[in-house]
Amino acid sequence: MLQRKTLKLLQAPPANDGPAPEPEPERHEQVQGIAPQFITYLHGKAFIQYAGLLQAARAQGLQSLDATWTFNDEGLSLAHAVATFTDGRRHSECGDSTPSSGKRVGDAWRRLALTRAKARALRDALALGICSIEEMG
Repeated sequence: MLQRKTLKLLQAPPANDGPAPEPEPERHEQVQGIAPQFITYLHGKAFIQYAGLLQAARAQGLQSLDATWTFNDEGLSLAHAVATFTDGRRHSECGDSTPSSGKRVGDAWRRLALTRAKARALRDALALGICSIEEMG
């Protein structure tokens, strides 16, 4: 009986679980002026890598990028970053991280808050409408 049910399921057409996923964009094109080697795609959506943010910011006159922790305990890390440019622009932002949001980085989850704060400050400074991959959980 079990064998017949299994064969019947294997021969049935696949169920339609909704619309087909959108194809990912071409990966050899710039996204908002960022070189393609610094773009990562997840589920068809583009994300910028932190290294790409740094490169673009330096090209626009990044003078300094400072980040400090504002809070740390066993389950939450908060950070604040300020990006200063040679033309006098200053952009600041905050970032957070928890042990569960830094699963891929292991014990470095606290430093992830610093990276996220810096990435957000740089995205604001560069007026980028795409999120950095480091900001993703």
